[in-house]
Amino acid sequence: MYNFMIIDTAEVDSIFAKYCGLVIGGAQLFGMVEIGPNFYLEPMKSVETIFGSLVIKGTDLTDFGFLENLRYVAQLEHKPAILIENNSKLTNVTFPKLKRIRSHTTDVLKFDLNNREISTNSSLCYDLRKSLSLSDFAPTFDGFACETLEFMEKQVKDTKKYADSLSLLPAVMLLFLKLYKYNIF
Repeated sequence: MYNFMIIDTAEVDSIFAKYCGLVIGGAQLFGMVEIGPNFYLEPMKSVETIFGSLVIKGTDLTDFGFLENLRYVAQLEHKPAILIENNSKLTNVTFPKLKRIRSHTTDVLKFDLNNREISTNSSLCYDLRKSLSLSDFAPTFDGFACETLEFMEKQVKDTKKYADSLSLLPAVMLLFLKLYKYNIF
C-alpha cells in the first residue's frame, strides 16, 4: 500500500484490505490514531504514514507541528482519513509535510467545531485544498466546502457594509431636519 501513496501519478480508486488494531511500527502506523487531550505527542514526530484514520479531538493544540514527518494518510473504509474536531485553540490548519490523503469518501479531511476563526476563513480552506491536491469537496469546515465558506464570508461582509450605512441614517435625518428648519429645501 505504501508504494501507491508515494507515487505522485498513481490514481488508485480502491484497495481492499482490513486493519488490525493500532500497530506502531517505526514510521508507519496501522489502524485508527485518536489524539485527545492527554495524548503523548512525542512518538508522533517520527510517523510518516498512517494506514487508517487520524482523529484529533478535544485538544488544546494550536497547530499540527508535532506531525512534523507525516506525509501520507490512507483510510480504506468509508470514513474521513483525517478528522479534526473540538479543538478551540487551533489557529493553524496546515500539516508540515503532508502530501497525500486517500479515502473512499468525499469527506477525506474534516474540521468540525474548532476555533471559529479558522472555520470561517475560506482562504485557509483553499490553501489547504491546493497544498494537498484535494477534490472540490474537501476539506470541509463545519460541513461546508471552501466555495460555501467564501460565499458566507461575502454575505457577512455585505451585511456589515449595509449595517454601517444604516448607522449613518440618524445623522443624515438630523441634518435633514436642521436644514429643513432653516428652509434650505
